[in-house]
Amino acid sequence: IVENGKRGKATWLYIDEFHVLLNSEYSAKYLQQLWKKVRKQGGLCTGITQNVVDLLQNYTATTMLANSEFVALLKQANTDSSKMAEVIGVSEAQLRFVTNTASGMGLIKCGSVVIPFDNQISKDTDLYRLYNTNIHEKIAEQKKKEAMLQ
Repeated sequence: IVENGKRGKATWLYIDEFHVLLNSEYSAKYLQQLWKKVRKQGGLCTGITQNVVDLLQNYTATTMLANSEFVALLKQANTDSSKMAEVIGVSEAQLRFVTNTASGMGLIKCGSVVIPFDNQISKDTDLYRLYNTNIHEKIAEQKKKEAMLQ
């Protein structure tokens, strides 16, 4: 990250299962410092988690989320929408695009601009099969293929 910053190149750091690092105070504080340092060196941090409510229960994560310039929200379970709206900086009405909606719908927030999107993909397409992460659908598809081979 430092070397790329010296060359004027941004490094994008992806942190999957972000909420796991919040389980201990030590790792949460380290993550917060990392988040700041990467930004100062021209990098971009991306925290990925299944449910934003995990982040809303942690002060450090809530602060990081509130200070994020870019947030992409996909389908969320019914959560404390007023707190989520306040932390992320969107209206409760805008949260309708992510609360108990179909897969493929969401919100993108960049700075003060909030854009709802509907990117649903028809299930009978190769593109859907390529991006599908629903384990039950994948197992059913595999069984269907195996049955056709018999």
